[in-house]
Amino acid sequence: MQLLNTMHRYNSALACKPNRQEDPLTTSIIEPQERRTAGVHLNGRAAQVVAKVMKATGEELSRVGYATLRMDEVAERAGVSKSTVYRRWPTKAELVIDLISHHFGATNNEPDTGTLRQDLLNYALHLAKLSKSPMWNGVLSTLTGRTEPEVEVLATQLRERAQETRRRIVQRSIDRGELSKFVNVEVICDMFAAPILRRLFTCNAAIDTQYIESIIDTTLAGAAVLATQRPTRN
Repeated sequence: MQLLNTMHRYNSALACKPNRQEDPLTTSIIEPQERRTAGVHLNGRAAQVVAKVMKATGEELSRVGYATLRMDEVAERAGVSKSTVYRRWPTKAELVIDLISHHFGATNNEPDTGTLRQDLLNYALHLAKLSKSPMWNGVLSTLTGRTEPEVEVLATQLRERAQETRRRIVQRSIDRGELSKFVNVEVICDMFAAPILRRLFTCNAAIDTQYIESIIDTTLAGAAVLATQRPTRN
């Protein structure tokens, strides 16, 4: 009930805000005042406990996934008591929601270099770098998988905001004249992102720059061909 109330307050606040397009990697999904970690002194012992638990949660998510995540194993990995974890996060859904909101404000991933190819390359390399961190791998794997309804609400919002970031990257290239105005922005975004996200967070396989460049070049070549055909709607 407490989690549902938190979600209700968040959704109510979101409905009252201006319609801004924000990058999920720069925007916290739960407003700071709604977090269970709110009010923790950054230099205090409580903050150290929160940091340990957040790190342990991400690592456990990377190791076992959301479905088999156990609070007691998180506590053991973090080196704290189970009561400490349950007192702050009564359910694993609340724990994972806090992890997602706590860490998605720590990075920025909307490159604007002036060329689409370089923007897409930088975007993908950033994801690849994040995937090497067990904590981030756990977070991002959760976002690309299926979880409990409460977590899925936030994961869906984050996935949509990530797609919106990719749309803006592609749209800027259209505005610069790199891509035809007739290309389907959604298709370009999916052609680029889907194989990279699948390889990183579904297959848990490493990717290198050559692989990323091949995906980008294939996507852009396809865009060039499609642009010569009949116009399509975005």
